[in-house]
Amino acid sequence: MSRQSSKREKTPFGTAGAGRLVPTRGGLDRPKQPASTRPLWFLAEDRSTGDISGLCLCQVVPRLVWVSNVAVRPPWRSRGLGLALLRHAFAEYERRGMRRVELSVDSESPTGAPRLYERAGMHVDKILAGSACQTAVITVLCAAECERHAVRQYLREWLYDGEDKATPCTPEVDVRACFAPLLRWVLVLWKGDSLALAVDATAHGQAITALVVSVLYRGTAIPVGWVILPGTAKGAWMPEILRLLRQLRPAVPADMTVLVLADRGLWSPRLFKRITDLGWHPLLQLTGSITF
Repeated sequence: MSRQSSKREKTPFGTAGAGRLVPTRGGLDRPKQPASTRPLWFLAEDRSTGDISGLCLCQVVPRLVWVSNVAVRPPWRSRGLGLALLRHAFAEYERRGMRRVELSVDSESPTGAPRLYERAGMHVDKILAGSACQTAVITVLCAAECERHAVRQYLREWLYDGEDKATPCTPEVDVRACFAPLLRWVLVLWKGDSLALAVDATAHGQAITALVVSVLYRGTAIPVGWVILPGTAKGAWMPEILRLLRQLRPAVPADMTVLVLADRGLWSPRLFKRITDLGWHPLLQLTGSITF
């Protein structure tokens, strides 16, 4: 069914959208013109319970239809409901004489949203930024009428400790909490059922020492977990390395074969045991003093 939304219905729709399968992100390149009509909701109803099982929210802006959101409740996911909602919405707007439909979405979304929209007949018009380079990101954000130097400063301060920001505050990014999601993001595009991780310690003079766990891919290494220590600080590295491996474990599928490589400078029975306890396979260079 398709109809105009009412204020009374916002709560149940919000509940459905909270666990959405294929979110769109319309903040950066959404048309600046005001909508010419109220949002139109396309709803899928579970006839056995009367509950809303999925929805597609659209609105008309000058010369095109903008898809603001597509949401499917968990019991109905992977059953083609999102695709059916999109096709129904497209057909309805075509009947009304609207032939252009647009939306924005994260091209690397782990939900597989881009593939859904392509199956619905849409195609990629442009990729925003397409790079993690600060200059590329600033260019995209400034296209949204942001002040360039202010945006650059926001990006620089994003990873600062709260007390080190231009305006000291308590909010700050917990970098350790990002490691597992970062590895999970890498694995979204991974092909194959085996993965190689490298554990490495790199000293930058006397300034700092970086303990890093990286994904090995085509002659390069993608850092997915790290600890930065003062170069002259006393203390063992191994507890930090063991903690990194444990933090990354939830991101790796149980049926994936994982090889963990480390050079002889990091050899430790504790490292060997941690790797095997995680269900992974150690490939460690041994020192000459090791005997079996």
